[in-house]
Amino acid sequence: MVWTHVVFAWYRAEVQRLTFAQELRHSAGLGLRQLRVWVAELNIQQKRAMVQQQQQQQQRKVKQQARR
Repeated sequence: MVWTHVVFAWYRAEVQRLTFAQELRHSAGLGLRQLRVWVAELNIQQKRAMVQQQQQQQQRKVKQQARR
């Protein structure tokens, strides 16, 4: 799954940029809030991908059963 590797590479880059920005500003509040938002969005995307994958698998099973 190339897509997940790309997402997590982006996520790691964002985390590193955030921590660097926090060190410069000496204020973690805003950065942490933004990080939580990104994590929540990532989790939502992952869940959508999982649901979509499950639906596709279910459709394949139904098609295979219909052929028999």
